[in-house]
Amino acid sequence: GAQAKYRVTDNFSVAAGAVQKDGITSFGARARYKDDKSSADLLAAYSSGVMVTGNANVTAGRVNATGSVNYQDTNYEGLNGTAPGVAAQGSVTYKATDQLGLNLKAKYSQVYDGDDSTPDASGGHVDVKGLYTISPLTVGLGVRAGFGDEKGFGVVASADYTNGALSVGVEHAQPIGDSTLSPTTTVKANIPLVENVVLAARDDIHWGVNSMTHRGSVGLQSKFGMTNLAVN
Repeated sequence: GAQAKYRVTDNFSVAAGAVQKDGITSFGARARYKDDKSSADLLAAYSSGVMVTGNANVTAGRVNATGSVNYQDTNYEGLNGTAPGVAAQGSVTYKATDQLGLNLKAKYSQVYDGDDSTPDASGGHVDVKGLYTISPLTVGLGVRAGFGDEKGFGVVASADYTNGALSVGVEHAQPIGDSTLSPTTTVKANIPLVENVVLAARDDIHWGVNSMTHRGSVGLQSKFGMTNLAVN
């Protein structure tokens, strides 16, 4: 599939497109804003059902805050679909020095199966993690506390490498004691291929007792003058 994007101003752009995969067509529209200290992105898609997702990022001094929200009804069967329901997450990072920082992150979700009236699962977790940076590498270690269907405590560790447009990161959460939290590993990367073309990949892995499930995505992001093109 393909997405054509037009930059209205230096800070604001809009896009629309269609993607066909396995005989299913998805239609979408997107609006984005970005300046030196903030950004926002809103996407709406339709394919037998509706998916709406949005995110924002703001930096003020040594503080960076991000947030995202996603809604998907049970009829949606298009591209980049997740479990039907509502999901929200937010993160605040404070850099005490150029090397030391603190990150607070929270995540909540309601998952629906057969209909949109009663959630089949509901819960989330809160992470508190210390960060240490020796550019271009940042490592983190902290704790996770779950609530709702994700009760208990765990340990969270992460490592991120950033060098210009190239970034690679991995995070793992491991439950401890009597916990219903699931061991989870997230791997993500943005890799520049040629000028103005970046390969973006992400994989979320959930480790079960005798099984493993994951959800991955790979896409190309290109920029030519005032127009962007994304292919997934």
